Amino acid sequence: QRRRIWRLQDLILMALRALAVAAIVLALARPQVRSSIFTGTSPGRDVILIVDSSLSTARKIDGAPVFDAIRQSALDIVERTAESDRIRLMTAASAPHWETFDTPGEETVSRKGIAERIRRLQPTLATADMPACVQAALRADSHDEATSRLIVIVTDGVEHGWNLEAAPVWKSIGEAVEQAA
Repeated sequence: QRRRIWRLQDLILMALRALAVAAIVLALARPQVRSSIFTGTSPGRDVILIVDSSLSTARKIDGAPVFDAIRQSALDIVERTAESDRIRLMTAASAPHWETFDTPGEETVSRKGIAERIRRLQPTLATADMPACVQAALRADSHDEATSRLIVIVTDGVEHGWNLEAAPVWKSIGEAVEQAA
């Protein structure tokens, strides 16, 4: 009977040693825990909202400004994001323009603050450079806790700003997206 107790104690000691080694290996690996089970908070996405503010958005269709529909679509997107999502706002004109910060070290703008900035947006006299905007969004640093990046483009769909004849630019954007996936 003593032999069984010693054997049981040896098995328990061996299991504890194995757990200690596994804990040391995990600690040295420095895993990035992103689960709300462990942290108590749910990490969000990095959402970059690109709003087309080019000259074509100033036109009216059936008496209503096109930009009003774009603005409302952008507000709807902000409303549908989770509280844990970090939202950044960029306007697409002749060059990408960050309406909110593009560096992760700065304080996060609230959803209410983003919505307020969207409400103040106006169309510009410029042509949108959509490839440059998408590239800027892809290059922007992401905050450490982000589970993924979502780039949303709200536009009137006018072809001119999309620069469709610039195949190499769009190819490089596709490659950047594939690398990020």
